[in-house]
Amino acid sequence: MIQIQNLMFIMFKSRHIVGTIIGVTLAVWFAIFLGWLLYYLWQFKFGTPEELTKTKSEFTKAQFSSANSSEETPKAPVDWKPYIKPTSPLFGNTKSPITLTAFIDFECPFSQEDYRTFKSVLDTYGPAVRVVYKHLPLTSIHPQALPAATAAACAQEQGKFWPFYHYLFTTNRFSDDDLTATAVALQLDMKQFVDCQKSERIRQIIETDVNDAIALGVRGTPTYFVNQDVLEGVTNRSVWDSVMVKNLKK
Repeated sequence: MIQIQNLMFIMFKSRHIVGTIIGVTLAVWFAIFLGWLLYYLWQFKFGTPEELTKTKSEFTKAQFSSANSSEETPKAPVDWKPYIKPTSPLFGNTKSPITLTAFIDFECPFSQEDYRTFKSVLDTYGPAVRVVYKHLPLTSIHPQALPAATAAACAQEQGKFWPFYHYLFTTNRFSDDDLTATAVALQLDMKQFVDCQKSERIRQIIETDVNDAIALGVRGTPTYFVNQDVLEGVTNRSVWDSVMVKNLKK
């Protein structure tokens, strides 16, 4: 009887050990899976420094080492004037001491999700601030981002960037035919528009914006700067109000 009890105890203990090993193994695999899932979601929301580097390398063939390879929050410059080019789309009070700089990718799902909130911010605070649009097409994950940015930059040359911007985000259609249809709907000069899309100067305008994003440590789209404050990703309106009011009170 004692031997049977000992045997049963050993069998129970063995099962307990096996169960513990299986439980630990499953927990480890779950932790690894959860880690990869969170990493993927972060990449999907903000992109990665490598993607910005790829975007840069697709504009120029030179090797490039990005300034945004760390996980640090982007840092705004003391003076925004060097980042406001003659070709930069502007909105609002161009003489305001408050500069709102927006790095946006038309095809980015989070730029699209944030569009309505950002538009409401422009509608509310536009008369009091200077808004600067900066192109940041993450071409490695958004194949139509660069054509959309190019088309919008060409609309800017005809003084219709912001109508083009709103039209694209309202329709969320970015094929070449859709971009042409948008230009037609906004009554752009089509010959000028088509010639512009092929021009090197437009490519350089977008490349300059990408360079600025990398220099500032931008990690993905959308990214907004309000003077020295930084907002990344989809942003709640209450957060916007807090940041805008703080800067308006200075």
